[in-house]
Amino acid sequence: MKLSGSLNENIIVLDDIFKDCNDIIKRELMINQKKAVAYFVETAVSNVTLEEIALGVTDTVKVDTVQKAVSGVLIGDAVVIIEGDSEAIQIKSQGYPSLGISEVENEKTMRGSKEAFSESEKSNTALIRKRVRSADLKVIEKSKGRYSNTNVAVVYMDSIVRKNVINEVLELLNRFSTDGIMDSGIIEQLTEKFAYSPFPQYQVTERPDRAAMAVMDGRIVVLSDNSPNALILPVNIGSLFKTPDDYYRKFQISSFTRFIRYIAAFLSMTFPAFYLSVIKFHTEIIPSQLALAFSKARAGVPFTAFMEVILMELAFELIREASVRIPGPMGNTMGIVGGLIVGSAAVNAKLASPVIVIVVAITALCSFAVPNEEFAAALRLIKYLLIIVSSFWGIYGLVVGLLGVTIHLSGLSSFHFPYLSPACSGEINRHSDKKDFLVKYPAKKIYLRSMFASPYNRKK
Repeated sequence: MKLSGSLNENIIVLDDIFKDCNDIIKRELMINQKKAVAYFVETAVSNVTLEEIALGVTDTVKVDTVQKAVSGVLIGDAVVIIEGDSEAIQIKSQGYPSLGISEVENEKTMRGSKEAFSESEKSNTALIRKRVRSADLKVIEKSKGRYSNTNVAVVYMDSIVRKNVINEVLELLNRFSTDGIMDSGIIEQLTEKFAYSPFPQYQVTERPDRAAMAVMDGRIVVLSDNSPNALILPVNIGSLFKTPDDYYRKFQISSFTRFIRYIAAFLSMTFPAFYLSVIKFHTEIIPSQLALAFSKARAGVPFTAFMEVILMELAFELIREASVRIPGPMGNTMGIVGGLIVGSAAVNAKLASPVIVIVVAITALCSFAVPNEEFAAALRLIKYLLIIVSSFWGIYGLVVGLLGVTIHLSGLSSFHFPYLSPACSGEINRHSDKKDFLVKYPAKKIYLRSMFASPYNRKK
């Protein structure tokens, strides 16, 4: 329904829509000697004063339909309708109250900014603009959700991004329809291509500096209102092992710690399965003294090796989940004390051997060393599959399971980029991405942007 040039007709329509909304304020104004009325949510735009509206110092856009005007009010902006004008003015504001800018919790680093994204999409966009002060940085806002009308922002560098990728992202956002968007995770699930894969197809971050580096590298950042996490795309396996620290410290230290992460990811997925294979089928591959120590440690344990591994792994998963749900510092205490108590009690009661407690503890430490939580969770899930196949066929089953995982990863892609790049398809960027993959080259040697950037603007 189009807005009319009659102020009274527009007021009648909007008043009827907002008649049951007690928190929406209507204020009469005079703008350029013309009567006008502003509609806004009091708690969202209380900072918008008559002087600010009249002087036009705020960011404004014009809307020509009732639906757009209503949507503008409900997302926290002020909408002004003026006598004789068939278009209303939507005044951008700071939006609804939020927690504000807080410190990073889940992606802590030794160096770099300590700021984290907030739950306000407008604040999060400003945090990226604070770091990328260029007119080339574009922000496209969309309203998603039939009832929630949640603001979703797509942030990218216009001269660096691949046009086909940004067009596909916008098309995916337009394609789905749902009642409400409560978090960016809902957008992730509704737009991912391989829904049945446990591996993440978006990179999730709460750090504005990481998002800023991503857009300058030709990638796209998706922000959602009410969510302190941003989605970064496209993604490959190499980007999931990188941290902002890698670019703030000497390349030797960054290369060493990154190599440790790859080893930790592999062990978090295979270590219990390998232990089970050796204990059940291939004791000949370990020294005799070590085999005797394993046998002595398992003396008196009533469970099979397979049941012992499964029970201890599930016990530690339970402790992990409980420590996450317990609020505050008690969660960390619960994780440490619970692990010590359960492990010690299981060994003393002869329900598990000391060796399996060590194996499970090392596996848990390795999973925490993976910087991307979603990828680490996928590896934990694959771990149980490898334990099952190893209990039947030993190392042969472990190798077949790893081959199956590799084949699955080879079939994944993120917006047409191979998931295993730059280990494969390095020719897309003249193998330059391998300088920032397993090890990190000195900053002076990495003079090309990643393969995600436009081929016409690849040089940094």
